[in-house]
Amino acid sequence: DLPSNDSFTLSLLTNEEVLKMHRESTNVRQLYQEDGKVAVTSENKHNGDVYLALFNISDDELPESVSIDLNDINIDEECTVIDIWSGESLGKFSDTFSQELAAHASGLFLIRK
Repeated sequence: DLPSNDSFTLSLLTNEEVLKMHRESTNVRQLYQEDGKVAVTSENKHNGDVYLALFNISDDELPESVSIDLNDINIDEECTVIDIWSGESLGKFSDTFSQELAAHASGLFLIRK
């Protein structure tokens, strides 16, 4: 029932970058699933941006570091990573990108060369 959603839920459903990802991404693929960690990526067919979803599907009480080798997504230079949900730039990265995620948590990121 969209009219009765709270403002936070509405902000999730109308996040412009998430909607853009759904409209314009191609080549969706799972990079890996191991030890309760999952990484999935896709590419923006118009501008070359890369979308990355990281998941901690473990039941461990402590947060887990979920990471990727940027070369696995064809990034061999410094890139900027943006948290898609918050719009916050997480900085510049080379070689690897990782995030600490609590059990059953996830993160959605935009990687820009």
